[in-house]
Amino acid sequence: MSQNFNQNDENKYIAMQTPPRSPILHNQDIIPDILRVEHHYQPANGASECCLPSYLLSIHLGQPIKLQRKIDGRRSSDCLVEGDIMISPPYLRRKLSWDSHAEFLLLRLESKFFSSVIYQFTDLECQITPQLKLHDPLIQHIGLTLKSELEINGLCNRLYAESMMNALAVHILHRYSSKKQEIPDYSGGLPNHQLQQSIDYIQSHLSEDISLEDIAEYVGISQYYFVRLFKRIP
Repeated sequence: MSQNFNQNDENKYIAMQTPPRSPILHNQDIIPDILRVEHHYQPANGASECCLPSYLLSIHLGQPIKLQRKIDGRRSSDCLVEGDIMISPPYLRRKLSWDSHAEFLLLRLESKFFSSVIYQFTDLECQITPQLKLHDPLIQHIGLTLKSELEINGLCNRLYAESMMNALAVHILHRYSSKKQEIPDYSGGLPNHQLQQSIDYIQSHLSEDISLEDIAEYVGISQYYFVRLFKRIP
């Protein structure tokens, strides 16, 4: 998943985002190294160009639109309806234009955190393949859950954001990578003593912005392994 870009290249690509309007809602900078969630409502006959160092997930929310694309020099068009999803890996140069008012949710998944999740269970080189239009109920559900959390309290809880990012990263790797990975299916759940250690740690740090990595490190297992076992607690 390495990219051959120097710092000057990255700065240039970061600047290449030109939507007509700023998002109507987005999370603040408490979790910039994990993800950014943006709710957009762009005007009809608009256009944008971007090439960013993040994984981008776009979930169409509003009325149907006709979308024209130019991605790495290749042109395509689609009619997008509510729930349609696009996935772009980092540094994918794309130009978009649309005919009607466009409402969508944009998730920027930061590459460093995304890669750290993947490397916890595979050391194989893999790439996420671009997806121009797909229907994925899990991605849609997680996206709308993040949007709801953003509307309610600004999506300011790091532990919550990391949990969502872990689920997204594993699902995207499993479904949309160039090399299909067999995600381990751990049986049982977190052992009682590690569960109690986790609870004690959380309770003693309630006033702090703790992370999944902090809890997993405290009980002595990897972050990904911790999440998988924790989910299987009856």
